[in-house]
Amino acid sequence: MIGTGLGLYRLRNGQRRATRITGELTSGAQSGTLSASLELRFDRSGRLLASGHPEAGGTLPENLGVIASDDQGETWEPLARFGQDDFHVLEPVAWGLVGVQADSDDVLVSERGVETFETRPAPSAPTDLDADPDDPKRLVIATERPLFSSSDQGRSWRPRDGAPRPQLVWASPAKLFRVDLSGQVLVSPNGGRTWRERGKLRFGPSELAADRAGNLYAGMPNATVLRSRDDGATWRALTRLRQARHWAWVRVPARCDAGVAPRTRRAGLARACRRAEADQTDGMIRADRGFEA
Repeated sequence: MIGTGLGLYRLRNGQRRATRITGELTSGAQSGTLSASLELRFDRSGRLLASGHPEAGGTLPENLGVIASDDQGETWEPLARFGQDDFHVLEPVAWGLVGVQADSDDVLVSERGVETFETRPAPSAPTDLDADPDDPKRLVIATERPLFSSSDQGRSWRPRDGAPRPQLVWASPAKLFRVDLSGQVLVSPNGGRTWRERGKLRFGPSELAADRAGNLYAGMPNATVLRSRDDGATWRALTRLRQARHWAWVRVPARCDAGVAPRTRRAGLARACRRAEADQTDGMIRADRGFEA
């Protein structure tokens, strides 16, 4: 499953072209369609969770809270905080759910289902988050500052080495990957304490994900999804979404923000930013460990 500002897409095994999906959500007297602008994750049971905003034209609230689908996005139901919150980061873990609301500096943690959330202050506004698949109490967050990690479900944090605003994915207990805004791919065997370079993309991705086999996926700002089968050393194009020129902004990547230091806008990255600014694209892939393209 691929979530973008343009819409929700399904890419089946062996295919090169993804199919756009429009789902339906009904809650009492409120109803509408869903596809674009959703933050997606599968939980451990295979159920698809999301947060974001509905398509225009229905009667659904602007903020969907946490919603769920048992048929890969065809139909949806409210799960928590319906009509209240918009989570820009969402991560199911073995003991519950971790999320970050739009424009929030805090991590929200739900340990018993998703009915109630507890606020865990973060040292800086999180831009990405992932959990150790072997010990889900261990979290790592990306921020405007270097990385931070927690071993107690976000109750306390300690700084780690790393560049600002990377994309993160914990593919296996001994493989925490990050891709920096420059496109540099790195892997850590110890939860972010030390890093080793693996490969290089032309510029940083909008999203990073891994499947159950350990393959990596990078959603690029030009609407291309790349895949790596060798821990990020080499990458090949998996698909390109056909209607990328009409994508709407989901968020403006920091690397393309006018306030970022000029050195971050050089060479290929600067070209990517110009394309994104011209086309209004921000490719948002949200695969998960159940993604098998």
